[in-house]
Amino acid sequence: RDRLKEFFGFEPIVALDPDQSVARGAAVYHYFLHKYDERVSSFQNAALDIAPEVKPTRPEPAPYIRKANTILPDSLFLMTQGERFEEIIATGAELPHKSKLFTGFKLPQNASRISIPIARRNLDGEFVLIAKGNIKFPPSADENFVAFTVTMNEQKIIHMDAYTCRDVDGAEKIYDAAAEIAIATNLEKAETRKPVRRAETAEIILPKKIAPPMEPKPLVNSVLEYCKRIKRAQAAGNSAAISKCSLLVKAEKEKIYAAGNPEDFAEPLLKIFRENMDNESLKLHCEIIGRKIGESWTAQQKEELARFCIDQLKPQIDFTSNNPSGQSVNTKIQAIFTLSMCGSAYDLDEIRKLNSYSQFKNALLYTYAMTKTNVDWIYSEFAQDCRKSAKGLKSQLQSSAHALGVAFRLNDPRPTICSFSKRQIVSELCDMIIASRANTTEKITCILAAGLLCDQRYANDIDSASVEDVRTMLLSGRFTGSFVRSKNVVLKMLEGAALTADEEEMLLIKID
Repeated sequence: RDRLKEFFGFEPIVALDPDQSVARGAAVYHYFLHKYDERVSSFQNAALDIAPEVKPTRPEPAPYIRKANTILPDSLFLMTQGERFEEIIATGAELPHKSKLFTGFKLPQNASRISIPIARRNLDGEFVLIAKGNIKFPPSADENFVAFTVTMNEQKIIHMDAYTCRDVDGAEKIYDAAAEIAIATNLEKAETRKPVRRAETAEIILPKKIAPPMEPKPLVNSVLEYCKRIKRAQAAGNSAAISKCSLLVKAEKEKIYAAGNPEDFAEPLLKIFRENMDNESLKLHCEIIGRKIGESWTAQQKEELARFCIDQLKPQIDFTSNNPSGQSVNTKIQAIFTLSMCGSAYDLDEIRKLNSYSQFKNALLYTYAMTKTNVDWIYSEFAQDCRKSAKGLKSQLQSSAHALGVAFRLNDPRPTICSFSKRQIVSELCDMIIASRANTTEKITCILAAGLLCDQRYANDIDSASVEDVRTMLLSGRFTGSFVRSKNVVLKMLEGAALTADEEEMLLIKID
């Protein structure tokens, strides 16, 4: 769905649940098949002047025909604290079904009773709450770990066996508890119910998933080894080996991101960075890993990572090389992205020298926006993209408008220094939304950017007239279909209303 949206520029249409479509089609086909078969038979009998044949009643099934196994059509999920959904029974499971042992959960403080919300996922990605039960542990179980198994019978009754334990792996059992949850009726009617957004269930007390710690050196060394293989495969022109090793690197990176001890990865990662500066693939992956997990590193470790990033960009910063090419371009782009997390004021000032490189534009927009620096340049790129869009030319309006909005976000206490007034920027955003030849995605981006500049959930020095201009524009009746979700989010912001976690995610740029 995301790829289709990116390619076509608007939200794809999701018409029906495919299972429901097949069922409805079979019912309609069966109806018309028998309806017209009966008409044809009557016509033939009348023409031949014979009595209609009396059809025998359907015989009972032979005793050797066995009932087919019940198959679960949709995965079931346990909704947990931290806006997560843990799959407990997968699509296609034969019932009755018993799950594996789930571990790594923890009881919240002062909560011995936990809710068990069960959800399924719609085609549009939204989760629907279809049933809920409760498990109660003794009060002394507070802050213990929890392990559980889930059993579902053919009547779709869930039985959860849980116990508290002293360790994250569930080895040292303390107290047992159980719950039974009936979901059969709700599951069939789930399509008719309003999806329950994750943030709307935040008040429910739920067990929280604990990310386990991992040993850093083996994982980091695996990334190093696979990157060495990629380098050898590139030299040999072996594209199959490159693809295979790239997938292996990705798998190791996912393990690192999931580790509960990101601070322990700093030294091993920085060490292989120091010792393998000639491996382009390794530098790229180290930069990405550093950006993803580096928030918990020390100031000195972040500074060293920033220095590595600046070193990748030195030829362009010093104007000793004007045309970066090949894989080094991607390494330099990721270095810019990473500086959004670890770059000092001096580093961010240094990379201003890269503003003229078109290859780096999106990365610079992201980094300046996230650090609230060089906002005048973001505005100048936005204005240039507006002019291109108005002429029907290809532009990067989506990136520049979003960066402009993020640079003015008020949930970050750092000030936004810009020579242009918020009123002027909002006015230009409104012009692009109403009168430009921009595509749907670009206009939605401009709507969200206007919302960030006019956000009333925080103390905001923007004039009330600008806020009213945005509100009037959104209520004008022209924003339907793909615009509805972003319009509603911004209207909530203008009223100072709290947003759900999903709505908040619409306001940020995500970089993989």
